[in-house]
Amino acid sequence: MEQVYKSITEVRAEEMPSRNGKGQRWQQLATELTLRLEQTPESKALRIEFVNKDELRKGRASLQKWFRKYGVSVVTGQLVENGSAVLFVKRGPDYKK
Repeated sequence: MEQVYKSITEVRAEEMPSRNGKGQRWQQLATELTLRLEQTPESKALRIEFVNKDELRKGRASLQKWFRKYGVSVVTGQLVENGSAVLFVKRGPDYKK
């Protein structure tokens, strides 16, 4: 029987392309934030500074969509002033560790 593939190797899950080719960068950020939220006390929030307000807008929308899809309860807030574009993320009321 002829072999139809060359090899099988193990890679990090982040290296796997998304199904539609979009959202890869937000998926990595969402994964990182989820891991950090597990270690962050309820009384604290995570602060993510974006390069500009357009990236903040895109990032916030994509992250909220990702969190909803995977059932991660979070609360977000944003701040745009003096050239800073910042997203705040903290555990939501239904957050499960």
